[in-house]
Amino acid sequence: MAGAKGKRVAFLFTDGDIFGARGPCFSPDGSSWRWLGRKIVVENGFSFDFGEADGGWFAFCIPYTGQHLEAFLSARPADQRHLLTFSEKGRPVYRLAAPSRKGIQAVLVTVRAHTYKTMGSYALEGLIDFGLGSSSESVFLREHVDLHAVPFLDTDGVEEGDQGKNRSPHDHNGISRIPRSTPPPGRWVPSWVPSGIGWRCLWICTAPGSAAGTMKKSS
Repeated sequence: MAGAKGKRVAFLFTDGDIFGARGPCFSPDGSSWRWLGRKIVVENGFSFDFGEADGGWFAFCIPYTGQHLEAFLSARPADQRHLLTFSEKGRPVYRLAAPSRKGIQAVLVTVRAHTYKTMGSYALEGLIDFGLGSSSESVFLREHVDLHAVPFLDTDGVEEGDQGKNRSPHDHNGISRIPRSTPPPGRWVPSWVPSGIGWRCLWICTAPGSAAGTMKKSS
C-alpha cells in the first residue's frame, strides 16, 4: 500500500475472522516485520496509523520465501543442498543435509506443509545454526547425527502466497502426498531415517472465538 502518509486507514474483511493469535504483521519496507498484536483487531478488521510512513506491507504472518532461504544458506556453505524433485509448476524442491562424522543416527525435518506456518522456517534456521555452534550438544550432533531437512514441502505455495490449508483437490498435509510430482518427497524418505519431525505452527490461529489451527479453505 502506498500514498498513506499521515492517514489512518481501516481494513475490513468479509470472510470472517482471518487473523492469527498475534494479529496482522506490518513492514514499512518489505524486509523488517513486526506483529501488530491481536488487540488491534476489531471484529473482522483493524485500523492502522501510517504517520510519517508513505505506505507498507501487511501479512497474515511474517513472510519466509526462497529468497530468505538463499540468503541464509549463502552464508553457510558447509550445509549441503540436493535436488529432491520438482514441484507441479517446475520449481526445484531441495533437501538440505548436514552429515555427521560417524553417522550413528539420522533425523529428517520437514517444514511448510502449510505455507502460512512460516515460523517453522525460522525455527529450521535456528536448528541449523545450533548444529554449527560450539556447545557440547552441537559438537555431539556433528559427531553422531545426520540431519536432513526439506525446507519447503509446498514450494509453489511458498512462492505464490497460497497457504494450502484445506486446499482443493488435496491438502499438502501428509508427506507421502507432497508435492504432487514424481517422485514426491514422501517416496524419497529412506528406511534408514528412523526419526522424523514435521514443524508446524499449530497455535498460530488460536484466538478468542476461533478453533485452534483453523484456516479458511483455499481454492
